[in-house]
Order: sequence, then structure tokens, then C-alpha cells
Amino acid sequence: MRKTRKRNTRRHTRQPRRGASAPSPPAEIVVLSLVRAAAYEPSRREICISITDPQSDPAELSAQFAEVLRVAFSDIVEPTGLPSHQLFAAEHATAIIEFLDRWPDVDRIVIHCNAGLSRSPGVALAIAELRGWPTSDLERRFPLWNSWVRQQLVTTGRAARARRSVRR
Repeated sequence: MRKTRKRNTRRHTRQPRRGASAPSPPAEIVVLSLVRAAAYEPSRREICISITDPQSDPAELSAQFAEVLRVAFSDIVEPTGLPSHQLFAAEHATAIIEFLDRWPDVDRIVIHCNAGLSRSPGVALAIAELRGWPTSDLERRFPLWNSWVRQQLVTTGRAARARRSVRR
């Protein structure tokens, strides 16, 4: 029986490969705007982190992604007191870390936000930092990356790694 996938669901259902015996080479990280992400068609084994504003509809993305994680938070670096603004928080970071842990051997990680200039580069830089991949090219290409997002995601990722190593 063939599974059908619905558009605009939190996650697509294709299952990740498990049990890779050797560490895989770094996945390519692609940072896009919402417009470019909507037009993007994966050509390899690719996952997507879709970042939108809290009040926005989910992005219309290709069904060819192995899986899509949808997170919604505002492009801010500190609380504003406005009820419509949502600061990137531990639950967002945890969702991203758990999502990436399920997909250790993808070819490409596509990350998008509205403009592709702040939130998605912040996430991309945190992923690269956590995985020990070079960050200088991303920092140069995206100088307006969201420092709060990067800091919180790195902090949460390191804490999760420490908890895993204690359990072993």
C-alpha cells in the first residue's frame, strides 16, 4: 500500500534510514527565502526546516522533501512584550535538534524563513557549529543572521548531547 502525503502537515511521513555504520560527510546546508523555498524542488535526499511567523500560514513546499519540520517564531533577539511576537525558545530548539537527529545521513538540509536573511541563517549556523562544520562562509554570506536563534540552538544542542553522553 502506498502512503499518500498531505501538504501543509507538520511533518511528511517518509522514514529516515537508521544505523549508518560510519559518520556521513557533512550535509550541504541551503538557506532560502520563503519565495525561493516554495519554488525549490529537492533533487537528492533532502529535509527542510520551514520557519514562519507565528500568525502565518504554513509554507507550500515540495512533497519531494524526505521530511519537513515546521516551526513558527518571530525574527526578534529579545522579548518585545508584544503578544504577536514569539521569541525563539527551548521548544523550538528541541524540535530542530530532534528532527536533525532523526535524519543523520541526508544529502542536504534546506532551511527557509521569510527573507532568508536572519532566522534561517541563524539556524544554519547553529547546525554547522554543533556538527563541527565550517561556519565562516555562512557568516560571510548572511551577515544579518539572528544571534539569539543561533545561541539558543547551540546551547540546547550541546545540553542534549551532554544528556545523551551521560546516559551511555
